[in-house]
Amino acid sequence: MNITFKKHPWLIGLAISLPFFLIGTVSVATAQMSKLICQRAESEQGICELTRVDWLGKISTKTWQTNEIQKIEFIDDGQQIRLLTQKGEIILMPFYESVGRMSNKWRKQSIVKRIKAFFLNNREAEQNLMIEEDRRGIRYIDGIFFILIGLTCVIGGLDYSINMKKRIK
Repeated sequence: MNITFKKHPWLIGLAISLPFFLIGTVSVATAQMSKLICQRAESEQGICELTRVDWLGKISTKTWQTNEIQKIEFIDDGQQIRLLTQKGEIILMPFYESVGRMSNKWRKQSIVKRIKAFFLNNREAEQNLMIEEDRRGIRYIDGIFFILIGLTCVIGGLDYSINMKKRIK
């Protein structure tokens, strides 16, 4: 069984489309909304809730006391914050927008500074902290765009294949 591109030119369209389908699918699958809400009482003890909604609408929630935090780490070159507790780790949402890493450098630094101040019980920190990141819209648009490019490649390959067969006859 010898499959060549001359006999089956639609395979070229399929081969070219696969990366676009993959990028589109990954983009849609990583779409999520994250919301961090923390409240601190006068006693400097507080409670936090991290809620995530994934691309399928599945909601997951984690709740913890601020005094449970043993260590705060910055991972992924400062893009994410990891809170270590006795029960395990809590990874907070990435604080960047999909449109460009450098486009919101100061916004990201501001958010990280607010979170760090809150968890380190800084006197100047806010009593209530709420941060929300919703990347679903841009991820859906990106995903659909790449999937449409992939479909165009497949259709173009099939059209080319059909036209080649008509010319041969």
